[in-house]
Amino acid sequence: MWYFTWFIGVLLACFFSIIIALTIEYKEK
Repeated sequence: MWYFTWFIGVLLACFFSIIIALTIEYKEK
């Protein structure tokens, strides 16, 4: 089941990068 945990990790990384990008854009406005 290692691929399942890897998939979850990739999803979390993408999710957090999107959140960080959105917060940076929001703070700049």
